[in-house]
Amino acid sequence: MGVSHPLRLPLPVTVAQGIKSTLRKTDHAARIGGDEFAILLPHTDLDVAKQILRRVTRNLATGMEKHQWPVTFSIGLGSFNKPELGPNAVLDYCDGLMYSAKRGGKNALICARYPEQKAVNSGDGHRGIGSSGN
Repeated sequence: MGVSHPLRLPLPVTVAQGIKSTLRKTDHAARIGGDEFAILLPHTDLDVAKQILRRVTRNLATGMEKHQWPVTFSIGLGSFNKPELGPNAVLDYCDGLMYSAKRGGKNALICARYPEQKAVNSGDGHRGIGSSGN
């Protein structure tokens, strides 16, 4: 997840708190550098993961409005049934999805299953996976 903002601290702290307060007890989140965060949703179906991340972005948007911060969120969601990749490759894959979301506009969510499908627009204001998975 990338955060587009002109501010520095306390923004990352506010974002981290907003993410943590929205996740389930089994989920994990970490700041991986600068304005990027990683969220791990173990044993979670792609559709459920999309619902969780939409809830996260709504919660974060509320926090940004409260502080009157002009911040947007770009999210790359990768779904892995049996990751054949190491942790760095998984992060790189999701990072690529996030940058695709950034190129697609503000407050975008793009998601794909690895390795079967390419990411496409889901038609609901977010981007989703190809038709063979929906």
